[in-house]
Amino acid sequence: MVRRLTRSLMEALSSI
Repeated sequence: MVRRLTRSLMEALSSI
């Protein structure tokens, strides 16, 4: 769902 995508995006951003 969108929530899972948002979490993945947030984690990817935090990784940067």
